[in-house]
Amino acid sequence: MVTHVTRPTPRDFIYALVKNWASLVSGGLSVPFTILSIYSRSPNAKLIFALLAISGVFIASYKLWAEEREERIKNQDELEKLSKTTDGLEIVFGGDCKPYFEEQPTAVLPGGKLVDRRYRVGVRNKGRAVVSKAQVLLENCEPSDAPGIHLEHPLQVMAHPGVSEVSVQPGDKASVFF
Repeated sequence: MVTHVTRPTPRDFIYALVKNWASLVSGGLSVPFTILSIYSRSPNAKLIFALLAISGVFIASYKLWAEEREERIKNQDELEKLSKTTDGLEIVFGGDCKPYFEEQPTAVLPGGKLVDRRYRVGVRNKGRAVVSKAQVLLENCEPSDAPGIHLEHPLQVMAHPGVSEVSVQPGDKASVFF
């Protein structure tokens, strides 16, 4: 998931400034002006040097914050370009037909057969690079309180009992089934 960040604004800066107030104490311009405001004899000079010290802190802090923010925006843009060129993964489900659905009789009971129904989902990699550690999580199921239904539970990779992560090779068809 890509977190979108807006261009730096004074409002965002003030929030970051208040949040990280401790960094203001060591601003490069603020220290000399603070010393001059303390030892100056003229009240007007004290006020001017104090205002210069405060403005130095704000300018230095804003400059550092804006550079960091621009770097983050640059990284975000690169990630978005990369996600557009790789296309990502696609869930493939063909409904009530093989290989997506299978029924296997497991026992004969007085009331009829006990049938084990299994649904599979395929994963297709539409990109050009191998995607490692891919998982499929069961997000929703109705009814969700039925026995054997575990929401937010990673599904197992078919033909690999106990494995829920797999590398997905690029291709035109689903290469992995869960």
